[in-house]
Amino acid sequence: MTFQYGSFIVYDESAHSGPSKVPYDRLWASKHWLTHYGNLRYLEFIAAHPDATFTEKAQARREIVLAQRKMDYWKRHPNWNQEEVANGKASVDRMWNAGKGAERTATEH
Repeated sequence: MTFQYGSFIVYDESAHSGPSKVPYDRLWASKHWLTHYGNLRYLEFIAAHPDATFTEKAQARREIVLAQRKMDYWKRHPNWNQEEVANGKASVDRMWNAGKGAERTATEH
């Protein structure tokens, strides 16, 4: 089973984004947090999957740190909405717990 395409799974550690075209105070922090939470669940899946190679598991563990850092960043944003995040997180967790998470997430990347 192969999970990654190239040298990264979700986060390209060598890529650095420039300034956003959207003003900081208009960014949708909860949506961004939920995107990284979904990525985190996918990376945890790969890191724990018995068919993943050692290299894939190691890369997933490196990217888990990046996902957590990005989630921490968005959690500190002024537009953070705890209720929206709680509802979205529950939805992501239901998807993963139903066994549909890997197929859906893998096709979105």
